Amino acid sequence: MVGSFHQLMLITYKNDQPLNNYLRFIEACAEAGITSVQLHEKGKKSYKELIEFGRQLKVVLKPFQILLYYKWWPRTCFRIRCRRPTFRTNR
Repeated sequence: MVGSFHQLMLITYKNDQPLNNYLRFIEACAEAGITSVQLHEKGKKSYKELIEFGRQLKVVLKPFQILLYYKWWPRTCFRIRCRRPTFRTNR
């Protein structure tokens, strides 16, 4: 099915959760059937923390073949090696 990876997207909001706990939560969601993840972290995180979080998300998602998206800065997408979303509409 074309675009099936958008059927159930999880949008991250780690906030102040411990990283290991949040990664276990993401893994449980992956096992439950999410089809993609959007890295959406705003606020107090440094650029270095964002890159590290994104890279660790990729490790968790890889066995499930789940796509990771980040929509803000292309340079960040490149550093994490994730995709920028391209949503098509039927206009």
